[in-house]
Order: sequence, then C-alpha cells, then structure tokens
Amino acid sequence: MREHWEIIPRSQMPSDMKTIMGIWSFKRKRLPDGTLNKHKARLCAHGGMQQWGVNYWETYAPVVN
Repeated sequence: MREHWEIIPRSQMPSDMKTIMGIWSFKRKRLPDGTLNKHKARLCAHGGMQQWGVNYWETYAPVVN
C-alpha cells in the first residue's frame, strides 16, 4: 500500500470539522481496435460542499488515481 492518505474514524475527528463526500469515477480504456486495455478509477471530492467565507478558498486537487 502506498499510504497516500490516512483513514481516520469519525469519532477521532475534531467536532468542528466536517467530512467531504466523494464520488468514484470509473473508465475503461480501449485500444484503437476496440479491445480492452485497462480499467481506471478516480476518487473525486465534492467541491459543492464548501461554504463561501468558511472554506471556499481552501481548495486543492482532491483526486486519487
């Protein structure tokens, strides 16, 4: 495991912090002849959960490949 992130139980999170929901996006990459080459998956964070004036400008590239 590459350990790019750390899973923290909600019980250990500070009470003033909110979790950000995410969506898995899956793609099938094909060769020019139509045969399946590989599967790709991404975990994308919901950007719409931010609030103006609170954490709106605290953005980053929340994508896991």
